[in-house]
Order: sequence, then C-alpha cells, then structure tokens
Amino acid sequence: MESVAKKPLLSWQLKIILSLVLTLATGILLHALGKPIPWQLEMSLTTTSALGVGMALLFIPKKQLARIGQIPGLNPNWITFWGFYFWYVGLAYFYITHDLYGLTILSGIGGVLDVVDGKMATAMKEEGIFRTALSKKLGKVADPFADKSKCLPVITFFGIAGIISIYTVIAIVVFEVFGTLLRYPFGIGARFYKQSKRTAPSWRKAVLRTVGIRLIRKSQATIFGKIKTTIQCLGMLVCVPYYRKWCHDLPEIPEIIYALALAFGITSVLSRMRISPAVDRIIDWPRKWKLFTHKEHEFSGALARLN
Repeated sequence: MESVAKKPLLSWQLKIILSLVLTLATGILLHALGKPIPWQLEMSLTTTSALGVGMALLFIPKKQLARIGQIPGLNPNWITFWGFYFWYVGLAYFYITHDLYGLTILSGIGGVLDVVDGKMATAMKEEGIFRTALSKKLGKVADPFADKSKCLPVITFFGIAGIISIYTVIAIVVFEVFGTLLRYPFGIGARFYKQSKRTAPSWRKAVLRTVGIRLIRKSQATIFGKIKTTIQCLGMLVCVPYYRKWCHDLPEIPEIIYALALAFGITSVLSRMRISPAVDRIIDWPRKWKLFTHKEHEFSGALARLN
C-alpha cells in the first residue's frame, strides 16, 4: 500500500496571511498604547511585528519565488539590491525620527531579503529558468558585498558610540575584509599560486606557492559565516536600547555578543584556508548539520513548511 504524503494543515497562502495579521495586530496595539510605554514592551511588540513580516517572506515557496524572479526588477540580483535599500532606509528613518518600529520593520525586511535572494536563485536553477552568466557572476559579487555593507558600517557606528569596544570592531572589520579577499572575485590564494608559476625559482616563488595553496579552499559561505552574520544582525537590535539610553543594566552584553560574532568570523576565515588535515576535518564537521542553507528540506525550508 502506497504511503500518502502528509499534507500541511495550513497552505502557504494562509501562513503568509496569518503572518501579516500578526504584524498588523501588534503594530496596531503598539500605536494604540501610545507613548510613553516601558521600552521592554515597545521592543517586544516591535520585534514581534517585524517577525511577522519576515515569516511572510520566508513562507513564499520556491516555485513561486522562481516565478517572481522572472518579473523585471525582482530577479535575485534585484532582491539583493532591495534588501540593501530597505536596510538603509530603515536606518536613516531611525536616525532622523528615532522611531524604533520603522527601523525594525524596514531593516528587518532588508535583512530577510538577504535569505530570499539566495533561495530564489536556487529555485530558479531547480526550475530550469535561464539566467545569464553575467547575472550569476554579478550575484556572486553583489550578495557578499551587500552583507558586508549592511553590517560593518552599523557595527562601526556602535563602536564609535562606545557601545562596543573599538578594538572588537577593528578585529571584526579586519577578518571580514580578509575573508572577502579569499572569495570570488578576488581569490587571492589562487592569484598567489598562479603568480608563483610565473616566477623564477627563488624564495619568493616558494612563499607565493606555499601561501597560495594555504589560501585555496571552498569559496562559498560556510555555516560559521552565516551564524556570524546572524549574530551581527541580531546584536544590532540589542545595541539600540543602550544607544538610546533606555537601558543601563549589564552594559557588557553588546561586547559579549560581538566577541562571539568575532569568534565565528575568525572560524569562518579559517574554514576557507588549509590549516592541517586534522584542523580542516574539525572545522568541516558542522557542515554535516546542513543548517543555514537554501535547500528546501533544511532550515529555511523547514520554517516554510510549519504546520
């Protein structure tokens, strides 16, 4: 007897509607309460409202994303751009008005679109939808650039404001830049190795070859990099109450969060290098968990199939 596939209790359309209802309900409640209200309640309602929008975007199935990606101005590269746009519109809005709700909703959309663009690119590939080689190459460059240009300026701002240690900020920036240089289109490891082949036998040739080989490994984002980015983004929300002087308790919390982000950032860089067979195996081991990917049966897909 053939097994019947279990059908979800809720369709994806209904999940999106319920997510948007959650956003609308919490937003109305927040504005109905008026000001002033305890900042903890404001943060809770605001975060819940932004969560609803994020869930609505993540509940869009791959097949629908593949169709959306064929609409002018909504292909994966454009989604990356819109994520960048919403992120900075939210930050600018908060800087001018000090309205936490607008910041969290707009920048939250910008952050979630960073997941949607990769999921859409994967969906279009699975559906056999043609994308030009130029479009794919542009995506490989634009996506990591958008990530760095979203997080690093804000982290630097909080460092200058004294919320995070400036030394932690500098270390984060250094490892982010170095990690970027290891990836496409820079690929400094491959460039060093190629240059060593064109160099006459000498100590310089040996150094270029040795360093180049050590810096040639996987170039796609690893689980450590994705966790690092998640911590960096969520940490910004934690920094806001300290920046606005709403909270004075446990001022070391932002520093702890970004020290943890730095640790994952360092590990992410090491995962792109050849250290030693034993160290490489240890660093590669978490890849078996298959989290933070765009595959339907993994983390984001599991969220989209919640009953």
